Amino acid sequence: MGARALIEAAAERSRDSYFQAKRKLHEVEVRAAHNHVLSQTMSNLHAQSRRFWFTYEPTESFLEAAEHHGAIVDRIVNRDAEAAVAAVESLFAFLERLTKRALDRRPLFCSGPRPARPASRALPSLVRRPEMNHCLPDGSRPGCASRSSKLSVGKPRTAMA
Repeated sequence: MGARALIEAAAERSRDSYFQAKRKLHEVEVRAAHNHVLSQTMSNLHAQSRRFWFTYEPTESFLEAAEHHGAIVDRIVNRDAEAAVAAVESLFAFLERLTKRALDRRPLFCSGPRPARPASRALPSLVRRPEMNHCLPDGSRPGCASRSSKLSVGKPRTAMA
């Protein structure tokens, strides 16, 4: 089933295989729920989060994430709703920790003079806005504030000038 394929892809640490298997597993779970609202929510969630997870989820986390997904499937197959909800909550707690770690590693973007970037290192226009400047985590660029240690998932990140 989908959970087994996800665990195998996680063990290989193959980003493409892992994310394809995870997407297929989510699609199976959503179809099995027969819930239109869930279907729309998951579709929107995947569209919004795909780039973040593909970029920031470390391959070392794949196996643990796959085990969380497998636990959810096991609880659903056993028709244990309370245990399934607990397994989903455990997955969400894991994803929140993973997200916070990724955000802590990610440099801030802020306005200010942008240094020249060699053409070979230029970022595609899809990933950066031309008026934005890359800041180091310690805020060492002019016009950048240092990173707040109290970032929370779901709130917009801004740098103070």
